Amino acid sequence: MLACIVLPGIWSSPFAGTATAQSSYVEDQGYSFLISKSPTATAWGDTVHWYKVKTQRGAWLKATSGTDVDLVTAEPDTTDLMGLWCVTGNATDGYSFYNRGKGPGLMVTYDAVADNKKAVMAATGTYSQFVIGTSTAAANSYTFHYGANCYFNNRDGKLSTWNDARGANDGGSSLLYKPARLGGLYRRQTQWQPVSCG
Repeated sequence: MLACIVLPGIWSSPFAGTATAQSSYVEDQGYSFLISKSPTATAWGDTVHWYKVKTQRGAWLKATSGTDVDLVTAEPDTTDLMGLWCVTGNATDGYSFYNRGKGPGLMVTYDAVADNKKAVMAATGTYSQFVIGTSTAAANSYTFHYGANCYFNNRDGKLSTWNDARGANDGGSSLLYKPARLGGLYRRQTQWQPVSCG
């Protein structure tokens, strides 16, 4: 029981509109994390990779019981589904960001290209498919943005936007991915699968 995220490629144009069926699925797109298959409104795809996600400055993403996404100082426990994320998508359609605790019907969305806009977990949104960029803030860190320069960022403890080109390599916008594991189990397919720990 966890959540997911999606990445790759630097795009020159923003994506608008709701998430659609992926035109193609590639699991390994050259990032430090793997891409998951897009879910339906009621079920996760048959290949899902769950991660804990933090900014380069050490703030962990965690969904709330409402529609916000908090950035917290303590690493979420693997059993805390609100702290588990997956990424879906491709460089043609854009990438979407899902949370295990919120379920497959909700994703990170924004309603406008503007500074300091809070992310909203919703079924649809004006902006729900994003561009992935490689950041220089830390090794294996990546940014998500829409519009020309509207980057995911930590604004007062909330996942919000920084509408500034500097977000491309800013520590508050650069995300790092830690695979979510629970003992000797890992989440890849729809069900937990055992792995050898020897």
